[in-house]
Amino acid sequence: MQLLRLIAAILVFALLTSFCFIISPNEEVELPIDVPAVTLTSSYTINGDPFSESQYTRAFFSLRNPDSGDTVELGYSNDQYHSTLIIPGVYDVNYAHTIGSEIPQNKDAVVRSAVSIQTDQDLDINVSSVVIRPHFTLNGKPFSTSAYNSAEFHLQHISGGERIPLGKSYQASDPIHILPGIYNVIYSHQNGSGVPQNQDAIVKAAVTIDADQVLGVNVPAVTLTSSYTMNGDPFPESQYVRAFFSLRNPDSGDTVALGYSNDQYHNTLIIPGVYDVIYAHTQGSEIPQNKDVIVVSDVSIDSS
Repeated sequence: MQLLRLIAAILVFALLTSFCFIISPNEEVELPIDVPAVTLTSSYTINGDPFSESQYTRAFFSLRNPDSGDTVELGYSNDQYHSTLIIPGVYDVNYAHTIGSEIPQNKDAVVRSAVSIQTDQDLDINVSSVVIRPHFTLNGKPFSTSAYNSAEFHLQHISGGERIPLGKSYQASDPIHILPGIYNVIYSHQNGSGVPQNQDAIVKAAVTIDADQVLGVNVPAVTLTSSYTMNGDPFPESQYVRAFFSLRNPDSGDTVALGYSNDQYHNTLIIPGVYDVIYAHTQGSEIPQNKDVIVVSDVSIDSS
C-alpha cells in the first residue's frame, strides 16, 4: 500500500511539473520595449500673422496629455516653428507668456484641445489675441490716486487657474493683450482704509471677452460697523486677552479682516455680499480657544 502511494505521488508531481515553467534565479529574461515615435513640425502665428522674432516678445508652447499629464516641450514663439520627435497620442496645446506686452499675457492656457498626433505631421498653432483697456471706479467714482489707499485687480478664467494682472486702483492701466475667453475680475485690497478691505473678491463675474474692448469695473462699497460681545457682555479690553474677527464668503472664499475683540467695535469698508463671521483666538485663557470657527452664518450685507 505504501508503495502504491509513493508511485501515485511521483506521478502527480510529474504531471504538475510538466505544466509549470520554473525560472531559475540566474536565468535571464528578455523584455523587448519598442517606443513609437513621429515627427511633429509646429508653427506659430498670432491672429493669423507670424509672431515677433524678438526674444523680448515671446511665449512658450508645449503639449500636454489631458489624461496622463505627460508633457512635451515644443519651443518659443519667436523661433516661428520647431520639429519635435514625440510619442503618438492625443494632446492639448499649451501657451505660456514669457516676456513682452504685445502678446497675450496668459501663462497657462490651452489654445488647442484634443489634437490627435499619430503620424509625422505639421501642426499650425494660431493664437487669438484681443486687447482690453481696464477702467476702475469705486461706487461709480474714480479711486483715490494714492498708493496708500489702493487695491489691485486680476483676471481669472471662470475655470480657475492662473490670474492675469489688470492693474492697480490708483494708476491708469495700460492696454493688456489676452486670449479670448470668459473671465472673472478679482479685487484684492492692498493698502489703506479708504477702499474695500476684501481679499480675492469677484467684482465682475463671467465676462465674455472676445474682441478689443474697454473693460469697465465698478466696485461697490458699504461701511460695516461691527461690535463684539461674549455671552452678552463686552470682551476684555486687554490686548493679552483677545480674538480676531473676519468675514468669509462661503462660495468664493473672499475674506475681509474686521479686527480684534478688545477694540470693542470697528468700521470697515467692504464689498456687499453674503458672509460668514469667523472667530479666531489670539491669546488669553479667558475667552474661547477656537482658532477658526464660524460664529454667525450667511450674513447678507448690502447697500440698504
